[in-house]
Amino acid sequence: MFGSSASALAKHVQAEPDRVALLATLTCPEAGDLFDTRSMFAGVDRLSPGRLARIVNGHVEVEPYTEFQPDPHVSLAEAATGLQSSLTRAVDARVASAGSLTSDFSGGLDSTSLAFLAAQKSPRLPVLTYLNSSRPVTDDVDHATRVVGLADRLEHHLVFGSDADLPYQSIDVLAEEPHSSAVAMGSMKARLKVAAKLGSDLHLVGEGGDIVLAAPAAYLADLGRQRDLPRLWRHCLGWARIRNRSPMSLLSRAIAMSRTSRSEAFADLAGQIAQGRPTGEVAWEKDNVAYWTVPQADWLTRPARRTLAEHVRAYGAGLSTDDEASVGDVVTSARLRLQALTQRAVRTSGAQCGVAVHAPYLDTDVVRACLALSASRRSSITKPKPLLRAALSSLVPDLVLARPTKGDYTADAYQGIRRAAPVLRRLLENPATADHGLIEPAPVRQTVVRAIDGLPTPWGALNQWIAVELWLRNQSGDAE
Repeated sequence: MFGSSASALAKHVQAEPDRVALLATLTCPEAGDLFDTRSMFAGVDRLSPGRLARIVNGHVEVEPYTEFQPDPHVSLAEAATGLQSSLTRAVDARVASAGSLTSDFSGGLDSTSLAFLAAQKSPRLPVLTYLNSSRPVTDDVDHATRVVGLADRLEHHLVFGSDADLPYQSIDVLAEEPHSSAVAMGSMKARLKVAAKLGSDLHLVGEGGDIVLAAPAAYLADLGRQRDLPRLWRHCLGWARIRNRSPMSLLSRAIAMSRTSRSEAFADLAGQIAQGRPTGEVAWEKDNVAYWTVPQADWLTRPARRTLAEHVRAYGAGLSTDDEASVGDVVTSARLRLQALTQRAVRTSGAQCGVAVHAPYLDTDVVRACLALSASRRSSITKPKPLLRAALSSLVPDLVLARPTKGDYTADAYQGIRRAAPVLRRLLENPATADHGLIEPAPVRQTVVRAIDGLPTPWGALNQWIAVELWLRNQSGDAE
């Protein structure tokens, strides 16, 4: 049997949840290789990214369809030309197909640039900026208000939200694969409701822009591999200022990672999982100048740690020891997979409002144009997203493209989890993840308590646990 939905296929064949896939999702979702053909259901395989399936004479044949490989011969200017062409085509296609178009206008580079591109072909374009009036992040709104006047066709709408839109207040359950984005869809839903009231049938969002236009800090390891020490040192100094870290600790970490193959990284990951993550805060560079963040393995039961560690170790042992894949590009690919899950959640929310939600930065041609440059070549410590700026400098005002920062919404997470504390405590009274032998509830409870008290919190791991917990309950019909 085949289809476009793993969960639908699982119902037909009565497939059970895949224990290894769930453990990997809980512990190391950024290790994208572990999910290559694995769905969340045992015995239900998925098509690998960039592959095409043909149904021939009763069986499935799989062949390569598209690849996103950096091209060392492509210059920044050539990549920018390709991005300008593909992105304008992508936006123009949406303008032409929409009965009534709207767009996000967050104040950041990605959605704001899309809106300016769409406005060139639209007689009038309503653009939406979210503002929680009781807990405003005013720098985003101020910037959006300042730049919206640079295009006459933009019609600015402030979407006034409330604390009901904070993270953890309304958590979606994704049928195909649990993902942390499900805990924080409130502000998006608020914008989509306004878009629907404005008569929109197609709404543009900037999802994916951060992934394909910027570079993860892991590219520092690639600069070490290239022995580009002057540039590596400059970038370590820049990241140190941004993250309040020691440049020497960043340099040391980058050099260590530059000498670590992917097979060695998997062996190290397996060891960390088997031992359990040490308590205490992890240094920023250890989480970010790496193939993946440090796993939250201390939440797992001992049998679960052993099962996942054996799988990770076996996978790593099967890799070539001379694998020269760029660390930054491997991380980008894994984050692109996770971004697709976020977009799936966004599209589901849009469908509930009768609005199709499109993310042009995730179009195949746009992704290919961006990833023609390796992560280390897309990076800049002085200019935000230099590839986007080079591509759109003649089409989008410089005031939009030059903004170096975006609003900080961490306070929303803390406030949201305080408001949702009773619900989360009920989840932890008899968690499905414990019933399935995946986690020990005590350390998760402790993490929730620390978050409620405003202490440092591993948000990604906590959100992933909530998503998996609700996914398992939904499979058994026990979702709250």
